[in-house]
Amino acid sequence: MNMIKIRLSGMLAEVIVRSASAINHNRSGGRKTSSLKLYTDLTDEEVQHAEEVRSRSISNTLRKFKRLLYANFSHGFTFLTLTFDREKCDFDTSDAAICRTKFTTFWKNLKRGTKPGECIAEDISMVYLGVIEFHQDGSVHFHILCHVSSEYCELLKKKWHHGYLDFQRSNGDPLSVQKIESYMRKGIHDPRLNQENHRYLASRKLKQPVIFKFTNNGLPTWINDNNSELKFKDNSEHGFTYYQFITRLTEDEFHSYIESSDANQLHYLIEQMEMIQQQLADVA
Repeated sequence: MNMIKIRLSGMLAEVIVRSASAINHNRSGGRKTSSLKLYTDLTDEEVQHAEEVRSRSISNTLRKFKRLLYANFSHGFTFLTLTFDREKCDFDTSDAAICRTKFTTFWKNLKRGTKPGECIAEDISMVYLGVIEFHQDGSVHFHILCHVSSEYCELLKKKWHHGYLDFQRSNGDPLSVQKIESYMRKGIHDPRLNQENHRYLASRKLKQPVIFKFTNNGLPTWINDNNSELKFKDNSEHGFTYYQFITRLTEDEFHSYIESSDANQLHYLIEQMEMIQQQLADVA
């Protein structure tokens, strides 16, 4: 019997089908211990290992970022670009940590104000997801996804004192979401970003992917046949198959399918037990 794990992030559906023989497969994992050595003090083998660890870390970050993006911005988003003008700033605009703090302060101030038009309404969601990039001169700029509506465009531009702010609104069709994810992910690879600076910005209260687990092998076919497009498939040497779909199926539809599949499987098991009992009775 195969074990199926589904991770649903908005219109992104990831499916892992793992065979029973692979469930107990041992992998060398756990937190990697960091070395205090400088690269100049490492052997060639240690340098190669450090690069492999960094590559895995970036890959994990890219997966988390993609899931958060699809879970929260599949059905519409505002795309902001915020720059830092060195002539307007009395701080180092190439310091990602300082610039991040300036953005956080700006975002909190959007909810502060005593008069109409001075702040964003309380019922407007302020969740965001963003990336840090560097201009050719080294200055930081941010790309931010959020749900702030177009009526607040001028307010955002007025309150961003550090440089230029660009405001674009999208209805969130599958193609635009895929394009914006591809565009934003390139900054995550930048070597100037490390664990201290983080590789992306994410607010609290972002929706997390929904995870289902069950044993019906027909799930990938069902997804593919129902308002979905298979984007990627990989057969792992460790005994599992990974599928990635862009889908219009809802969380409720997944629940319904799983419940009906579980009921059918239970009915099948009961029939098998009754058959075995009858065979034993015939022998006796």
